[in-house]
Amino acid sequence: WGMDVVKVALLFISSIGFLLILLPEYILGVFLVDPITRDLAIVPLQFTGLFIGLDAAGLVLMNALLGAGDSRRVMLISIFSQWIFFIPAAYIAGPQLGFGLLGVWILQGLYRLLQAGLFYRIWLSRTWANIRL
Repeated sequence: WGMDVVKVALLFISSIGFLLILLPEYILGVFLVDPITRDLAIVPLQFTGLFIGLDAAGLVLMNALLGAGDSRRVMLISIFSQWIFFIPAAYIAGPQLGFGLLGVWILQGLYRLLQAGLFYRIWLSRTWANIRL
């Protein structure tokens, strides 16, 4: 069932992502009234729309692995990908190298894709099926 749910999530969430890419001004207009702030948020929102389907697939697989009892590996992947990769990289890219919000947003997308890829690999290996609870 895990991969079936991933396919459904990819389909539906990617549809929402498509709207984020095509209509960012309208969507942001609901939340942001300042035109300067809205303009700054357009490209990060479109980037989010581009990768949100794969992020959702990663979340589905993460929770499927948790449900199967593979919580230790999920925890290790989550902690290391966030604290060892994303947070230091975001600090370096954003404030230190001057890539700002967009640089941090791109790194956040890469971090979530990395996580999704690792969860996908674990799911396909089926090692979680042998966990004794």
